[in-house]
Amino acid sequence: MYLGFIVPRDLREVSYPELCAWAKGHGFAFVDTHKVLPDGGHVAAAAGLRPGVPTVTAPTANEIFSADRKVRDGAVHTLIEYFEQASRQGITVCLGMLNNVDPTITLAQNFDRFVMTWVPVVAAADRFGIRVALEPWFGWGSNLCYSPEMFQRVFAAFDSTALGLCFDPSHFVWMGIDHMRVLREFAPRIYHVHAKDTEIIADGLYEYGVLGRIFTERRRSSGWWRYRLPGYGVVNWRQVLAALSEHGYDGAISIEHEDPIYEGSEEKAQRGLILAQRYLEPLIA
Repeated sequence: MYLGFIVPRDLREVSYPELCAWAKGHGFAFVDTHKVLPDGGHVAAAAGLRPGVPTVTAPTANEIFSADRKVRDGAVHTLIEYFEQASRQGITVCLGMLNNVDPTITLAQNFDRFVMTWVPVVAAADRFGIRVALEPWFGWGSNLCYSPEMFQRVFAAFDSTALGLCFDPSHFVWMGIDHMRVLREFAPRIYHVHAKDTEIIADGLYEYGVLGRIFTERRRSSGWWRYRLPGYGVVNWRQVLAALSEHGYDGAISIEHEDPIYEGSEEKAQRGLILAQRYLEPLIA
C-alpha cells in the first residue's frame, strides 16, 4: 500500500504541477483529483509520483439519472471519453459517485434507470482497463450506492468486475454500518481507499439524536458527528489497514482531508495532510 491524498478544498486553486511538486517533496506517492485532467497522469509521472485517481462522475452527476434519455446518453458519452483519457495517461482506477438521483421517483426506480443507462459505461470501462471505485457517501438521500444492500445490487446487475468500492469508513461510522464487516464482505471489490475519520460528539447526539439538529445556520449539519483526520475519530486504523493487507489490498490509501479543525487556508490544509501522513505511515504495510 502507498499513501497520497485527494486535493482538499483549500488547495483546489493550486495548480496540479505545484501540488505534485509539494506532494513529492513531502513524501506522498500520488495526488488524486476531482476531475480527469487532460495530462494529469503525465504531470504526476514527471514529478516522480504515481498517477492519481480522478473523479469521473462529477461533471455528469446531474445527468445520469435524468428522465430525458438524450441527456443520459450525453452523460454516457462523456463518461466513456473520460475513461479513454484516463487510460491514455496510465490511470487504471477512477472514482465515481452515483449521486443526484431523480427525486421524483423512488431509489428503486432510480436503480433501474441506472442499470439501463450504465450498460455501455461498464462495457467501456472493461474495454479501457478502468476500474470504477464507487464512493459510499450518503449524499443526504441523493446517492444510489451507499450501503451493503445497494453494493450487492449494483455488483449483481453487471457481468463485469469493473465496478467496485472506494472504501471510506468515515461514512459507515455515522450511518451505523459496521465498516469492518463491509471491508471483509466486499474486499475483492475494494479498488480505492479514502482515509477519513469520524468523530462522534456525545452531547450533540443527546441533544439532536441521529436525525440531526433542526435549527442551524448551515444547510446541513448533524450536530452529533463530524469528519476528522485519521486518528482524531473513532476508526481503528491499525485494524482497518491490517485487514486490507490480510485481504490482499495493496493499492492507494488516499487521505481525504475534510477536518474543520485544519481548514481555512492553504497552510492549515497542508498541515492537516502532514498530520494524517505521520499517523498513517507507520501502520501501512
